[in-house]
Amino acid sequence: MISSLLGLFSLYVHPFEKNAEKFFLWVTSYRDRQEIEKRLHALMQENLLVLTVWLEKRFKNYHYLTKKHRKELYSNAVLIERDFEMHRAANTVMGAEIQGELTQLGLRFDHDDLEKIQYIKAIMMYLDPHSRFSYREGSTFGKLLRDPAREKLVGDCNQIVTLYAYIFSRRFDIRNLQIKLIPGHVCLHFKGIDIEATRGRFANYKDYDYIAPITELVSTNILDISDPDEAVSKVPPDLFVKASQLAIAISGKKEIVEHNLEVAYHNLGLAAVRSQDFERAVFYLEKCKNKKPLASAYHNACVFFLKNKNFQKAHFYADKRGDPELKKAVYGREYNALAKTVKGAKTIAEAKRYQSTYRRMLDLAYKMGDQKIVANIQGILDRM
Repeated sequence: MISSLLGLFSLYVHPFEKNAEKFFLWVTSYRDRQEIEKRLHALMQENLLVLTVWLEKRFKNYHYLTKKHRKELYSNAVLIERDFEMHRAANTVMGAEIQGELTQLGLRFDHDDLEKIQYIKAIMMYLDPHSRFSYREGSTFGKLLRDPAREKLVGDCNQIVTLYAYIFSRRFDIRNLQIKLIPGHVCLHFKGIDIEATRGRFANYKDYDYIAPITELVSTNILDISDPDEAVSKVPPDLFVKASQLAIAISGKKEIVEHNLEVAYHNLGLAAVRSQDFERAVFYLEKCKNKKPLASAYHNACVFFLKNKNFQKAHFYADKRGDPELKKAVYGREYNALAKTVKGAKTIAEAKRYQSTYRRMLDLAYKMGDQKIVANIQGILDRM
């Protein structure tokens, strides 16, 4: 009874979630990178899917990742594995066919790796983008972990590469795999062979940033944009710092990760502007070297709050923007709103009830630099 009650109040629905959390808390900027990579390899080998879901829960904070829904995702992962094995048993992958495909791309492979390449090909055939899989940029990992008998699996390049790597790890050492970072894209890589998971085919990309250990898939997932269709709770600043720290600690190419982090801040900021979460937008865009999106966010926030007659926040963002014309427009809009409030006062006795309003109007008139309005409001106050 006691153990069941403890389980009820636990944060975790899978024992591996706790292992993942311990790792994230353990990682700091002063940890040895080789030790970080060693531990992360072990975690990815044991259960990359649970690791990825927990990562989304912690660092993206999607509302849908409740304990109940995470249980469902993990159950679906088992269904996907079973479905894949049945599909693989029914569809023979011929070595000669693979050799023909790779030869056309100018690629070669070691015969000792044929079994692994055949297994990768089997994954490709199973996750066919024309039947079981559908590409969608920025989608959550949860959209990929569906019951394959009922729904199509949906994901972006990071998500589908993760699923490929997970299925591969059920039979082989995940350290056989790498990722190739292409501008705006990521693909799986195996000993000189690119695996374009989003299209379900082999490839040979000549233009790319660099080839990274499979562990760097974790940092690319952390820095990936959030799904605009999913509700999120605010990620606390210290947790976002932790996520960034983890991404940089994992990577062997600091300049690439720092660039990706800059892009992530930019994309997260713009997404927050689109959802009118301006506080969140500013938090991200302040971290960008390019300050134009931040200035634009201040302007958009000011306009938004003006339309909603929240003058306090409109003034705040106008001040942040530092545009004299924008500030003057806010003063004018607030003045006009207050003028409507006092419009019914026909006598000095009635006007006295709005004395504080008139004083605010006088202050706004000074700030607008309109001496005619200043004289008019001052005259009303002098007669009170």
